[in-house]
Amino acid sequence: MTNHQIMLQYIREKDREVLPHLTNVTCFESNTPVKTIAIELTFSENEWFTNEKLSLKVTFKKDQDDEVAETEGCLIDWKDGKDLSKKKIKKK
Repeated sequence: MTNHQIMLQYIREKDREVLPHLTNVTCFESNTPVKTIAIELTFSENEWFTNEKLSLKVTFKKDQDDEVAETEGCLIDWKDGKDLSKKKIKKK
């Protein structure tokens, strides 16, 4: 994924450590009744979360394939102290 120019711009530096555990990416697209894209990422066992699969569904506005109407992602079961979505602040 880090060799793909388009994907590279969306991957944060701190997320790169988990990428070697990514084993499969599946994408489904539907246009009924509106354009919807569903992405499923499969991971091997890792130190960050217990989920084997993470999913994201993006629904676009009717007749506007470039405007997102709704996104829906799965709940990530982060292991203690490993949540990559939280910013760590050092206390002085």
